[in-house]
Amino acid sequence: MTARGTTRFAGPAFNATSGSGAAEEFHPVLYTSRSFGDLLQATTLEVVEAWRYSWLPRNHLSRLPAIMSQSPAGVAIINSIDAGLERVLAPFCQNWAFVLVKRPAATER
Repeated sequence: MTARGTTRFAGPAFNATSGSGAAEEFHPVLYTSRSFGDLLQATTLEVVEAWRYSWLPRNHLSRLPAIMSQSPAGVAIINSIDAGLERVLAPFCQNWAFVLVKRPAATER
């Protein structure tokens, strides 16, 4: 697997324990590169590229005034700040993106 960054993968983004508290903002499961790879072994998919993205907590930013969180100019500013922080603080980015492809039939497990 090719990865830009470190090897922790977040699990489901929603913890339904409270409905309106901080528990919703934490992942109940964190996967290592190995445990994620083990999960993929049960599929016909393989990772061809993986990278971290998005340093800013977007759920919190949605609480900003609409001029920042909903206007094109405000969102562009937030995206620019986030892009800069991604480069500097990549090991702390909160999301992973993957490009998965189906393995050829001869190599399926």
